Amino acid sequence: MEAPDDPPLVRAFWAALGWSDVLRGNDLAPPERAAGLARIDDLLASYRSDSFTLDRADLPERTRLVGADDGGVGFSITDEDADADDPPVRVVLFDDDAVVDGSDSYVCWCANAVVRRAFASGTSAMLRSRGVPAGRQPFPSCSPLTAELADGVWSVPASPELRSPGDAVRLSCTIDALVAWLERIAADDIVLEHLGPTRTAMTDGDAAPAGFVPLGGLRWSAGLARTRRGGPCDRDRVVARDEHFELDLRTPPDGTPLFDDDHDE
Repeated sequence: MEAPDDPPLVRAFWAALGWSDVLRGNDLAPPERAAGLARIDDLLASYRSDSFTLDRADLPERTRLVGADDGGVGFSITDEDADADDPPVRVVLFDDDAVVDGSDSYVCWCANAVVRRAFASGTSAMLRSRGVPAGRQPFPSCSPLTAELADGVWSVPASPELRSPGDAVRLSCTIDALVAWLERIAADDIVLEHLGPTRTAMTDGDAAPAGFVPLGGLRWSAGLARTRRGGPCDRDRVVARDEHFELDLRTPPDGTPLFDDDHDE
């Protein structure tokens, strides 16, 4: 897999990690150059049309495939023409017929993609907030957004190009661990989006049902959801959605079920 012309940090990253097909996905492809170039040529040919005119001459001369979107959005490649130790990533967009900047670090892109793959299963939610306490960062150089915020609560980059403070992260956790963490921290403007997996129902008004206690002063609104966790829930967790589709968590005080088991997904 290694070649003499591989950039030093690319060579070091894959020598340390090694490639496995379990890593393969839309945002990560095998790093071997020759096979990646063949796939790039196939992708360019498959999308050739009056509206997509890019060819190999429009791409960096020295490149490798980083990842390819199965839905036809495009694919990502390295730009190794400048002989950087850690080359930048460019993204070829089919609809735009354009090559745009993806990341200034191939190594960080790959590290983020590997972490996202590792945390792909289970309950997750997008987190947007100010003042969330910093957690332990196991990979501060190559994936600084990956952090253990609490026991059982991890933040991972929302997409592989992200690595700056304030970029969107995805929480990976159990619902119980997430609720315990939210009850414990002091942070401003916590917003959770796309919490899943969930089942949903709607109430008729904006007032919280009697007896419901908000967690940490978070807002209440009309939408309700509960986690499925792969089967019937042994305990309900309530999610409130406001007019901006932001999600907050609530806990029923007495464990009374909010939904029956045949509620539509």
